[in-house]
Amino acid sequence: MLNSRLLKIKRGKIMKIKSEWIDRMQSNEIIELTKITMPIKIGYYLKRVLSKLREESKPFFEQKQIIIDKHKTSESNGNIHIGNMAAYLLELNELHQQEIDMPIEAIKVNIDDLPDLSVTQIEFIEPFINISEE
Repeated sequence: MLNSRLLKIKRGKIMKIKSEWIDRMQSNEIIELTKITMPIKIGYYLKRVLSKLREESKPFFEQKQIIIDKHKTSESNGNIHIGNMAAYLLELNELHQQEIDMPIEAIKVNIDDLPDLSVTQIEFIEPFINISEE
């Protein structure tokens, strides 16, 4: 499962997140997640999680931009052209494998309290929420 590969919870309520997870925050599905009405407890908690992810993402995006600048051959109409795609992807993959410590503890939520979500959105929030079906 993708989540277990990208996230590990350690003792002391520290979640280790691979940088790849931060890159996924940019997807439209995740952006739409922030616009969904949900119970205050869940919404507030997810806002805190996203804020921490954004805070921790600054060094990641700076490093990603360095990799892009290193490998781009040209840029036109907002499109970046990469010269050696294999070398670019290798460096990007190495960046994605780096782990970031996040002081986040999962919360318990009844499945009936969750709003309707896409599979991508569920996959994104699942590591941060312990869902009960009671």
